Amino acid sequence: MRDALIARFNFFLRARFFYCSLSIWLGLLILVNPVSSFETIGFESRPNFTTTEVTLTDDNGNTHLFFVEIASSPKEHLFGLMYSSPLPPGRGMLFLFNRLEKRKFWMKNTPISLDILFFDDRGRVVNIHQNTKPLSLRHYESERPSQFVLELGGGEVSRLGITNNFRLRLPILEQINERN
Repeated sequence: MRDALIARFNFFLRARFFYCSLSIWLGLLILVNPVSSFETIGFESRPNFTTTEVTLTDDNGNTHLFFVEIASSPKEHLFGLMYSSPLPPGRGMLFLFNRLEKRKFWMKNTPISLDILFFDDRGRVVNIHQNTKPLSLRHYESERPSQFVLELGGGEVSRLGITNNFRLRLPILEQINERN
């Protein structure tokens, strides 16, 4: 019986030594060759987004103001709100594209739920996806061609009563709409 206890004790000591050694080696490997989650997707760091104010207005005069980061380059489009913490009310990200075409968005590496609003070239709502699933690879698509996409924190659209009759107001859109 005593020999069995000694053998079991020695086994646990060796196993503990093995796992401690493995942990130390893995820790040293990470210290010597750190790879951030940004680097694994081809970024050294989060892009430096510019910010602006945008408004959503309906025909009844209901208006909502948002402070948004602007994603206008392909690199910024790709990064979007990945790795973001929850968005406070009134905050979001506006994606600007050069052409009117059908768009697809996903939630890869995005740990928060979002409301995604697609707009045409005149700022009219094309469609809205509410409360997207965080970290999902599912595509959230525009039903028709869109040129602008606004991402807000999940639940904002419902909380504010935003519907398809709202329009995106940007200075550049105002100039285009005045000409037409």
